[in-house]
Order: sequence, then structure tokens, then C-alpha cells
Amino acid sequence: YALSRCWRLQVCQPVLRGEKVSELFGSRYLRLSKKVKKKMRYYRLILRCERVLLFGVFRRTVHDGEREFYRDLLWKFYPKSNIKLPMKANVEDAEEKQFDS
Repeated sequence: YALSRCWRLQVCQPVLRGEKVSELFGSRYLRLSKKVKKKMRYYRLILRCERVLLFGVFRRTVHDGEREFYRDLLWKFYPKSNIKLPMKANVEDAEEKQFDS
């Protein structure tokens, strides 16, 4: 919900346990800090999509901590994109610059 709203995508009706919670999510979104919203906007530079579908992970994987693996997995689903993902050293530099403020 928050990413869709921040990225100005179509926001789907959020439902938790059968209850519509758009008012609750809307009020919580408005209370997010500028720092959190800045972090969300950062990922919009990398991801170009019409909607956001997220799935939770609930256990360890064999690829925990392997940024390159997840980067490659992401681009496997967006092969026609002309955006170049930074290599590991550049990713860490970008994170420091983006999230230090």
C-alpha cells in the first residue's frame, strides 16, 4: 500500500482478515517519516512497474546476504529494462549516501 501510494501507482483496496483497512493504512502512511518516504522513493529509481506485489519470507534461505543473487533474480523478471544496476561496491556507496540523512 505504502509503495503504491508513494510511487503514485494505482492503490488496491487493502484487506486484512476480511476487513477493509484503507482508512487505517492511509492514516499510517501519512505518519511515515520523511526519512522512510525517502527510502521508498530511492527504490523507485531502480524499479519501473505498474503495480507492486510483495510476498513475505518467513524463514532463512540459502541466499541470505547475497545481494548479487537477488539483484540478478530481480532483473531476470525485467530483462528488457535498459537500467543498469550498480555492482556491489556502488550499491553500498549509494546506500550510505541515500540513508545517512
